[in-house]
Amino acid sequence: TKQSENIMRILKEISKTKLVIMITHNVDLAKKHADKIINIEDGQIKEQMNLDDNQKASITKKKTKLKLLQIIKLAVNNFFENKLRNILTILAFTIGLTSLSLVMCLNKGFKTELVKLEQEALYNYPIVLSKEKLILNFNSENNDNNEIKVNKDYTIIKNDLSKKTVEKINKLEEADISYNYKINSNYQDLFYSIPNLNFFNIVKGDLPKESNELLLLLNEDGAISESLKTYLNLKELKYNEVLNKKITINNKSYIFVGIVKSKNSFFSSTSGILYLDKAFNTKLTEILIFPRNYDAKEKIKKELKDYNLIDDAKEVLNITNTLINSISMILIIFSITSLIVAIILISTITHISILEKIKDIGILKCLGIKNKQIKKIYFYENVIISVLSTFLTLIFTSSIAKYLNIFLSKKTSFNNLLSVSLSTGLFVLIISIIITKLATIIPTFIATKKKIVDILHNSWK
Repeated sequence: TKQSENIMRILKEISKTKLVIMITHNVDLAKKHADKIINIEDGQIKEQMNLDDNQKASITKKKTKLKLLQIIKLAVNNFFENKLRNILTILAFTIGLTSLSLVMCLNKGFKTELVKLEQEALYNYPIVLSKEKLILNFNSENNDNNEIKVNKDYTIIKNDLSKKTVEKINKLEEADISYNYKINSNYQDLFYSIPNLNFFNIVKGDLPKESNELLLLLNEDGAISESLKTYLNLKELKYNEVLNKKITINNKSYIFVGIVKSKNSFFSSTSGILYLDKAFNTKLTEILIFPRNYDAKEKIKKELKDYNLIDDAKEVLNITNTLINSISMILIIFSITSLIVAIILISTITHISILEKIKDIGILKCLGIKNKQIKKIYFYENVIISVLSTFLTLIFTSSIAKYLNIFLSKKTSFNNLLSVSLSTGLFVLIISIIITKLATIIPTFIATKKKIVDILHNSWK
């Protein structure tokens, strides 16, 4: 009819810039005006009449490009169409991200607290210059040459404790010095030179004033070691038994004038016999340098860099740090396992979403939308999931960290063991986006590789 001809001319004009798909039962009209005809009978494609080369080139050459806002809008629509499923996915994803972020916070918080511990408490552990000291060796070497190597059981550290060294030590600022001398006894380890009388609190008696006066040092529990009891031949273990007790050391008589406990953390777990610097005239065996603050300790270590120094506090922190890193690595492995499950889950959800939207994908391809942009639609949908999951993760992590820190501060000396920071949030966000990207690759690749005819044909079955 004339009206049909007019409609076809309008559609033909539109088809110069846009793809027009028309369903009609008028075969003659279709042959007259259409560029391509697909005959469908009982839901099956029976015949296809291909375009000529010129027409085909003119159509396939032009591609429609979606703007970024259009892609985001489609992604948001897809998200809300399956909001219940996506909410469950977000919760599952959040659990995996929360476990990872808690491990990161714990690791970072531990290291921060250890640095604080070194700066505020362990700085007053002494720097030791020993004339000769045996250090057990726990290190092992890698063996890649099928050869048997022998590791030394110990290392002997030596220093020249000459008059020149003592003069250099005496010039150190912001430090208390303890000089340990040779004791002609099998109980050498029980004797300590007093670095500063302010290090100790008097329990009974007085502080020493003369070179032959000694102190009995109790540990923080008010106890002494079995070997010290044996050496002093104590029977009743009363304060009065110790006070004014005389002993002979290096053929010289000494007397106990007081019993003390330590205010310094280095001596707090130790019991022994304390003597003044001028008490002995024997050989110098060891120098203990007690810095008065953390900065002074670092400065002293630089000034004495040419000596073989022993820093027990540093060794303790290194061992603790190694242990923390090992535990953190194990926890991270478990967290990564949960994130792998999250990748599989998001990938499956994306695949299901694409199957439900396969008809829409076919229409988009018919409109000339590139595969790359179709992939972006589903990637941005998953980005929404990752951003919301990250937001929830930070809320959960901050809440858990807050209450755990309160609990742990009561049980330990650490006040901020789980440290939540901006860097943690950024790291979790980046990880979540990478995971969603990985989860999107396979489902979108499979869907966009299908031919338009196959997509539309299967979706209309």
